[in-house]
Amino acid sequence: MAVLTGIINENEFYSHHYLDAILQNDLKDVVKRWNELAEESGDKSPPKAIASLKTDYFKTRSQISQEKDVRERLLLQREWFGRFFSVLGYEYQPTEKVLDENEIIPIVAEVNKSNGQPLLWIIETISDTEEAVDLLSLQLNSIQFQDAGTRRYGDAVNQDAEILSIDFEDLISDYIFAQDDPPRWVILAGINQIVLLDRFKWNASQLLRFDLEEILARLDNNALQAKAILLHREHTCPSEGTALLDELDENSHKHAFSVSDDLKYALRESIELQRFASKYGTIKHCKSRS
Repeated sequence: MAVLTGIINENEFYSHHYLDAILQNDLKDVVKRWNELAEESGDKSPPKAIASLKTDYFKTRSQISQEKDVRERLLLQREWFGRFFSVLGYEYQPTEKVLDENEIIPIVAEVNKSNGQPLLWIIETISDTEEAVDLLSLQLNSIQFQDAGTRRYGDAVNQDAEILSIDFEDLISDYIFAQDDPPRWVILAGINQIVLLDRFKWNASQLLRFDLEEILARLDNNALQAKAILLHREHTCPSEGTALLDELDENSHKHAFSVSDDLKYALRESIELQRFASKYGTIKHCKSRS
């Protein structure tokens, strides 16, 4: 059983036992393919490429902790995230999206379906403290937008007071996932933590958190592989076929049902043994009295 260091499976995004005991086996083919491609090309595999960002990561964190200007902190964070998300197959390009009710929010990367509808958004978070905090409790900062004040795109007007006053949990529930054509996936990115959200699991508060500091400090091979695979574009938004994350989810459910059936069988067997023992004990007691 491999406990994945720095990966928090909140409210069972996948079943806990599956994540700890089965997942690594289900990822072996991806790891093997990545290693073969790396050997052919001479490039690093995604897990090793992420590991190679360790020194820059802790240097960036140190610079951010010493920087008082929030705008400079954001620029430092973006510089590192540009390299990080490039490893994961995403084009890191900060822009802004207009929502259904004409609100505007900033994103740093996106993947769209063939018809142009959104499939995945990456949204950065910026904290005014160096302490690790829950990204969902943070709010958008006005410096994340391309311009200050009210911005207009045609008829779109961003109501700063409202958008900037709610936390990301409400922003995602009430604005992003509430759209007529919302993205399936949202990745929240902070310098201390990455959060992966699936719209289909959001109502149950199921999500995956990746503790960047812990994962990059320890460089546990299993955790690096899982992190790279679970966040990689080809596994959230493949160009064709079923997303690997959906296949893993199906495997997780199958495993949970299998465990449940095994437990039911074991319980029935235990009850039958108890009945047999009780009956045998009663017969033996009656014989001893006679």
